[in-house]
Amino acid sequence: MKKVLKKRSAAFPAALVLLLVFILNACSSPSYRVVAEMDWPDIVVTPDALYTALDNGVLRDPDTVTEEIAFTVEQKLYDHIEDPGYRAKPGDAAFLDKGTNLYRVNGFDPQDLIAAPSDQHIGGYRLYAREGFDALPSQDLDRILQDRPASIDVYSAGAPDPLRETSGAEAAEFAGLLSSPIRETKPGAVAGKTPIDYQIVPDNGEPILYAFWLADDGAVRLKEGWVLDGGIRKFLSP
Repeated sequence: MKKVLKKRSAAFPAALVLLLVFILNACSSPSYRVVAEMDWPDIVVTPDALYTALDNGVLRDPDTVTEEIAFTVEQKLYDHIEDPGYRAKPGDAAFLDKGTNLYRVNGFDPQDLIAAPSDQHIGGYRLYAREGFDALPSQDLDRILQDRPASIDVYSAGAPDPLRETSGAEAAEFAGLLSSPIRETKPGAVAGKTPIDYQIVPDNGEPILYAFWLADDGAVRLKEGWVLDGGIRKFLSP
């Protein structure tokens, strides 16, 4: 797997406080009404479909992105459209700049998955999947760990390269610790402790992998209300 990373720094991204309503017009040119209280959803609208971003999707092999352009953005919605009743139309993208090309990925029909270059995402691409596309690999971490991933890579938030790469017996031990969270009896960060954010990417051989956030704020957290054995910290350093 090619190692390229520049990523957002939040360990547990806050839920968007928004109401999204997509209404498909009966006319030949589809449009989607987006009613947002606070923010735009990360969408791309082509003449044929509505795509949404795979927030934690990672291409196992970024070289599977071809040079074939599947779609070119004609209008960026964020910071340009303020009407809450605006109907997103073909050519629109929420956060991609006008003129951004999205490319076909080998192994996937561009009607189902396309990729936009991004220096903020693992592998150098942000992935967009057609709304309703149900052939993506499972994003369930427990299932991924049960597949005995061949490797698990660790990234510091915002770092360009992996902090730690594990494989073989190390990856198996790492997966075991990730599979055994403990319910917190006294939830909350340690006072005065600045959280350190990480991402982990287990490689179970699927063409699309997934990145999961860890936060160390005195306890290493994989999800709210659950902590991991402190022994996992040995995998969170070079």
